[in-house]
Amino acid sequence: MLLYDDNHISIEGDTRVALSEDVLGRYAAYGWHTQRVEDVNDVQAMYDAFVAARDESDRPSIISVRSIIGWPAPHKQGTGKAHGSALGADEVRETKEVLGFPPDVSFYCPDEVLEHTRRVVDRGRALHADWRQRFDAWASANPDRAKELDRIAHRRLPKVGTRAARLRRRDVDGDA
Repeated sequence: MLLYDDNHISIEGDTRVALSEDVLGRYAAYGWHTQRVEDVNDVQAMYDAFVAARDESDRPSIISVRSIIGWPAPHKQGTGKAHGSALGADEVRETKEVLGFPPDVSFYCPDEVLEHTRRVVDRGRALHADWRQRFDAWASANPDRAKELDRIAHRRLPKVGTRAARLRRRDVDGDA
């Protein structure tokens, strides 16, 4: 799945100055599954799009998400100034005030956020352990395929004389 941040801003300013393409139209022409979410802050719409992309198994998916760069910085959101430079102390202070954060605390993390994050890490470890067990069972049942997957994952070329090497040679030389 590819997530495309459609914030309409580049370092030079509004993208209408230099970009006129229909990104989702281009990917649809490639045969991709395409979706648009109009507001990145619409959690349910984002969730629904992720689920639809996950469930699309016949082709790759792209989700174009409309966001406002620098949101909710009161003076720089939606501008090129939020694209490639620091907000500055005054803008950071005002942004913290908009969000209801203590403006004088350099890094603010409420206790409940930290607790939630730690639970997510634990859940991720458990899910990974489950996946690892299933993967190891697959690898034991399919040693040749597991060895090939490992070779590909480590970006190693096949050994000379193997079927994979002959297929690669055919692709490079153009021989049938």
